[in-house]
Amino acid sequence: MIGRGTVFRCVVFLVAITFLYGCAGNRKALEKQVAYQNDTIAEMQKTNTELQTKLAEKDAEIQQAAQRPAQELENYKKTLEAQLGGTGVTVGVRGDEIVISLPSAKLFASGQYTLRPGAKPLLNKVSKALKPQLSTAMVRIEGHTDNLPIKKQKDRFKSNWELSSARASSVLHYMVDKCHLDSKKVYMAGLGDQHPVANNSTPAGRQKNRRVDIVIVPQDKI
Repeated sequence: MIGRGTVFRCVVFLVAITFLYGCAGNRKALEKQVAYQNDTIAEMQKTNTELQTKLAEKDAEIQQAAQRPAQELENYKKTLEAQLGGTGVTVGVRGDEIVISLPSAKLFASGQYTLRPGAKPLLNKVSKALKPQLSTAMVRIEGHTDNLPIKKQKDRFKSNWELSSARASSVLHYMVDKCHLDSKKVYMAGLGDQHPVANNSTPAGRQKNRRVDIVIVPQDKI
């Protein structure tokens, strides 16, 4: 006959075996779960590295794209300077625009708005340089003056606004009528003395301010 102590020991043994078996099963399950999580983390790290690489490449592309228009403008500026060298005009970049600045003294007599005969070869040369750009750009012809009040032809020009507009109009008509620039691509503005490039308190500064600017404007900015 089996004693009560023996039965108790058997029960304890069975419980221990069951517990140990359960722990072993749980451990294997935990090990599998940890291995799965480690694999997931490794995959996420790999994906993150790939995304960072792609992001860096995209940033580089964006920077190159941003620099490209500025470089193209600078290249075109140099081309115009070579084409118009020796004519007395200056070429500059203003934002996303190219500005060809013509001194008024080369175009007009003092206080006048009709073109000097010697201005026409210069405008012919400028127009020839502009034509290749008109497929993707517009041309704005700006008249500028110094800040001295009108003395000549006061009956015709009330202020520098009117004189600058008349001068811009003369240049526009010559470049469209004689040089055959597309009239749909050219417009004008008389800006008076409102946009000086030099100090109007000196004769040299006023001379610089009396000018006609021919501005090449990207068509998508109009």
